[in-house]
Amino acid sequence: MKAKVISTLLTAALLVTAVPAGVSADTTDTKTAAESVTTESAAAEDETVSSDASAASEAESTVEESAASESSSTSSTETTDSDDDSSSTEATPSRTDLASRIAEARQGVADGDPQAQEALDELLAESDGLVGARCDTLGGTGLQHSSAHAGMQQRYGVDVSKWDGNIDWAKLKAEGVTFAFIRLGYRSSGNGAIMQDPTGITNVRNALANGIPVGVYIFSQAVSTDEARQEADALAGWANGYNISLPYVMDYEYANGRLSRSIPVSTKTACVNAFTEEMKRLGHTPALYADADYLKDDLTMSQVSGDCTVWMAHWNTNPAYKGNYTFWQYSSHGQLAGVSSTYVDLDVWYYEDPIVLGTVSVTPVTENKEYTATLSGASIPNVANVYFAVWSAENGQDDILWLKGNNANGTYTSDINLDDFSGYGTYNIHCYAQQTNGKMTFLGATTFAVAQPEAETISMYRLYNPNSGEHFYTANLTERNALATAGWNYEGIGWKAPTSGTPIFRLYNPNAGDHHYTGSTEERDGLVKLGWKYEGIAWYSASSETGKPQYRLYNPNCKGAGAHFYTGSTEERDSLVTKGWKYEGIAWYGL
Repeated sequence: MKAKVISTLLTAALLVTAVPAGVSADTTDTKTAAESVTTESAAAEDETVSSDASAASEAESTVEESAASESSSTSSTETTDSDDDSSSTEATPSRTDLASRIAEARQGVADGDPQAQEALDELLAESDGLVGARCDTLGGTGLQHSSAHAGMQQRYGVDVSKWDGNIDWAKLKAEGVTFAFIRLGYRSSGNGAIMQDPTGITNVRNALANGIPVGVYIFSQAVSTDEARQEADALAGWANGYNISLPYVMDYEYANGRLSRSIPVSTKTACVNAFTEEMKRLGHTPALYADADYLKDDLTMSQVSGDCTVWMAHWNTNPAYKGNYTFWQYSSHGQLAGVSSTYVDLDVWYYEDPIVLGTVSVTPVTENKEYTATLSGASIPNVANVYFAVWSAENGQDDILWLKGNNANGTYTSDINLDDFSGYGTYNIHCYAQQTNGKMTFLGATTFAVAQPEAETISMYRLYNPNSGEHFYTANLTERNALATAGWNYEGIGWKAPTSGTPIFRLYNPNAGDHHYTGSTEERDGLVKLGWKYEGIAWYSASSETGKPQYRLYNPNCKGAGAHFYTGSTEERDSLVTKGWKYEGIAWYGL
């Protein structure tokens, strides 16, 4: 991120020999965050501190931050293979060397040097040949957005620190700034002390007062997971009590000091994950800021937690980084009236409005046949189509159909015709939105029951003759009443029979005065040959799939009427078996 530098690095190097008051020398790695955190103004407030020491403190932080920001974040390709960013003397300047010279020219402009602006313009023109095409306007004219962000909305904003001077947030909002990342502090690249940015909280308050969403960051120089957690704790502590709706960012950059390329990639990756986990533990959304080269070469991004949002820096219209990122710092050369510094960093935020799940309901149109599925109350950004996936629980998803919804002012409906399905019972409906980028997003679900139409049935009456021991079964109400008048005991409805199906035949033995019932034509015809009288179809049997079994038993001890008995009760069946009756199987099926 951007910083201003003093006129020469030599002068700064002489000043940093003094250790500023309030900042401990980097002699131990066991200090807690609370012990190592101070403020940049602490030295000035301590009356015992000399003016030279105060100047040294400011110079140290200036050099460290400028080296980090201007050398490692110049673009996704601004870093150099050399750890010594000031050593490049090649005829063709490196990106890092240009960054340092540009930083000095900017400071000269800020100090009122009349020749500095011309030098700066020449350096910026020269940097175009190395960095490539740039976009330095808020709104990102000419930016080439990756295909991963197709269909997503874009917001444009800034990131600022004390180096951006006085900021008029009302003007920034009027100029189109829709979000901001604000630095709240940094870790020294020299002695490792954590310092607070003196303008951070003021900027947070004023940005929020103007309705600008805010994220916060700390310039990190963590070389261990403990230090990364300290930085997360410090950043969260500074921001406590403010409505920070954007991520809490670890700004991870080289600064020609304690954090360098000599630190193993695995260690730096572990530091990012430690910061992420600690920030999650504190209840905040973590993020990582780094330039494209750092993300590609200095971290193993496949091992970085998926909970860490990425903010990528590449000052070019076509980013070199092809990994995932949510924020892109595309320029350090923005010029906005609301910022007193010459330049300000510009960023784009790719986002989707949150999807609000809706309510899925089903309304019958015609009983057991036609229904209407409805999705209401959903909020779907960039929606192309809405689909209802419908299938029967009985058949699984073998009969699934995808029905396109019709949109009427945000309410989607689709007609369901059960002629397209088979079976009754429970049906499932899942509703999905297809967004313009092709992504399918689940919105809601419901079930509805389709009852099988009740078949027309008849009651089968059961009577008992206490004199002969015969049980008699009839669907004829007149017959039932006549037998009851003649002394038969009416025992109620034995079962319900369908009005069609497999016929059950009734026969009468004139010698024994007994009735017999069977669904077998062979048995029927055999009894007729033996002298039984066929009395016609008594009733019908249901199918084995839909009916309830009626059991047939035979009493081998009975020599006259009542030798056979029929029941739908397993208890009655089993009781008779224990008394010597023989179970002959299922006679037919009732309903």
